[in-house]
Amino acid sequence: MEKIIKNPDVVLGSGATYETASFDGKLWNHPEVFYKIQSMVPNLPHIHELLVAFFRGAHTTWSRFIEEYEPGSVISGLSAQECKQANMEATNDANEGVLGSYRQTLMQHRNMTESTFNAKTSYKRNGMGEYMQTLTAEDRSFLKQKARDINSSGLEAKHRKLLATQEKEAVEKKRQQDKVKQGKKDEFMATLDSLNVIMTVEDLESSLSCQVPRKKDVSKKDLKIEALRTAIIFYNNLTPTHNVQNDPESSEKVDMDEDCTDDEV
Repeated sequence: MEKIIKNPDVVLGSGATYETASFDGKLWNHPEVFYKIQSMVPNLPHIHELLVAFFRGAHTTWSRFIEEYEPGSVISGLSAQECKQANMEATNDANEGVLGSYRQTLMQHRNMTESTFNAKTSYKRNGMGEYMQTLTAEDRSFLKQKARDINSSGLEAKHRKLLATQEKEAVEKKRQQDKVKQGKKDEFMATLDSLNVIMTVEDLESSLSCQVPRKKDVSKKDLKIEALRTAIIFYNNLTPTHNVQNDPESSEKVDMDEDCTDDEV
C-alpha cells in the first residue's frame, strides 16, 4: 500500500503488470478488467489522486488490523482448533436467511413467540442436541430454573402488548389520514357538481366573444382598460342575473385604474 501511495503508476502506469500491481504477485482473476481501466486512464484526470486517497484510508485501517496477527498477539497464540471455533462467515447471508425463515414460520404458526423461534432455530443450527448430552444434572437443573424465570417474567406478553398498541396507533393514524383525504375529495366533487357544464358547441361558442381581445394582444394601459370594459359588458349580457358591477366580491377582482371615473367604467 505504501508503495502505491508513493507511486500510483505501479498500478496505473503503462508498464504496470500483475507482478508489480498485485499484493501476491500472481496473475489477476480478470486481467481484462485491469487492462480496460489502464486504457481509460488518459480520460480520467483525477484517477491518480483518487487511488492514492483510497489506499491512504485503507492503510490506516489495515495497520490496526494486522496488529492482531503480529507475533505475541492473542490471535497468534491460538491453536488450530481454537481458530476453527472462532471462524466467522464473510457475509451476513445466514442471518438474512433466518429473517426469511422467521417470516415463513409465522405464516404457518401465527401464535409462535419470537423466543420460541429463536430457541428452535438455535437448537437446529448450533447442534444443541449433541451439546445437551454433555450436560450434568446440575447443569440441567440450572437451565430448567432459568427457563422458568424467563416464562414467569412475562416478557413475551409485554412484547405482544407493545406490538398491539403500536399497530392500533398506526391504524388510527391511517384512518385519520383517510378521513382528511376523503373530506378533500368530497369538497372537490361538490365543487365539480356545482359547475354548469357546457355540453354543446353552440353553448361553448356563446360563452366566448371575438370582441374581447386576448391578454397577450393588449400591452398598453388604455387598451387594457377598454378590453376590461368590453369583457364586463359581454359578461353581464351573457348572465343577466349576475351583475359584475353590483357584486362586491367581483368588483374587488376588477382592479380598474384609479384615474378612471365611474362614468368611464
